[in-house]
Amino acid sequence: SDDVSEDEMRSISSPPMDEDAQYYLASDFDGLAELAEKITTKICSDRDPVEEPTPAPTTVKTTAEPTTRATAEPSDCTGATDIIFVVDRSGSICNDETVFTCDNWETMLDFMDGLIKDLDVGSDATRVGVIVYGNKAYLEIGLNTYNNGDDVRDHVETITYDPNKGTNTSGGILVMIDEFDDNPREDATLIAVIITDGKSTIDKEDTIDNAEEARDKGI
Repeated sequence: SDDVSEDEMRSISSPPMDEDAQYYLASDFDGLAELAEKITTKICSDRDPVEEPTPAPTTVKTTAEPTTRATAEPSDCTGATDIIFVVDRSGSICNDETVFTCDNWETMLDFMDGLIKDLDVGSDATRVGVIVYGNKAYLEIGLNTYNNGDDVRDHVETITYDPNKGTNTSGGILVMIDEFDDNPREDATLIAVIITDGKSTIDKEDTIDNAEEARDKGI
């Protein structure tokens, strides 16, 4: 959205910090669906090569209604990879202090579901974690919580919006680093996907430093 700081997005992304490669911008929440295929392809291309490389998925479908979900097909995106989604659920997502979901929040969950659907989730393949943050950051799904994609997707559907919160992106990054550190896996590619609709408002002076620490750890 217009509230997003592109300078911050660029600074917390991975080198070479190019738009539509290491960070992506959408004009509104509906624009997330258009980014899903690009990001899935990028995730698959960034993982360490396997003996028989397979092509990246050519399409990603996000659900039109919260109650309907696309069926996962056998994934072409394979290899040892650990992915953690760091998800902003600050007050500006729904602009309402009295609700625990809204169309924008459901769109963010559908976006994650669309990405997870195309991953080969398993203890020996891709592990998926989710962190949510507002004033504080919390581990919602650990890397070792689930061993298959359907269970991860089922959990993602149940994550509630937490109204009237600030944007503590730096805290989300720190919890993400801790989860990677606490659950290491030899030779796995480490990927963080940060989803936010605005610039940091809490501990904002630490956001870029924490991102640099993550990069130094190979994330």
